[in-house]
Amino acid sequence: MDMFRNLGAALRLIREERGLSQSALARAAGIGKSQLSKYESGRERPKLDSLEKLLTVLAIRVANFFTVVSLIDRELARIDGAASPEGGATVAVSGLLPEVVQKALVQIHQDLSNLQSALVVEAVRKGLRDDA
Repeated sequence: MDMFRNLGAALRLIREERGLSQSALARAAGIGKSQLSKYESGRERPKLDSLEKLLTVLAIRVANFFTVVSLIDRELARIDGAASPEGGATVAVSGLLPEVVQKALVQIHQDLSNLQSALVVEAVRKGLRDDA
C-alpha cells in the first residue's frame, strides 16, 4: 500500500479550503506553479523541504496534514469497499461476539471515524497554526 498516494489530493483540498490559487500558494512557498500542479495531480511527490514550505504557507501542522491524507485514503477505501461484492473492509470474527454486539461496535467505530473526520475538516477550515 502506498501511504503517500493521496498526498496531492490532500494538498489540493487544503489549498482550496484556504481559498488559495495554485499560483498564490506556489509563489508564497517559493516553488513553481507547474511543480505544485505535479504534486497535486500525483505525478510527482514533493521533497520534504518543499512539503514543509507548502504546509507552512497553508498553516497546517504536519500531523494534521497527514491525518487529512489518511482520511482521504480511508474514505476512498470505504467507497471502494462499498462497491465491492464483499461489501466492505469490515471483518467480522464470527462466534466471538453476538451479532448485535458486533454491529454495535462497528457502528461506534464508524461514528468515531466520522467524528474524527469532521473535527479534522473543521481544524483545516479554521487554519490551525503550528504554534504548539
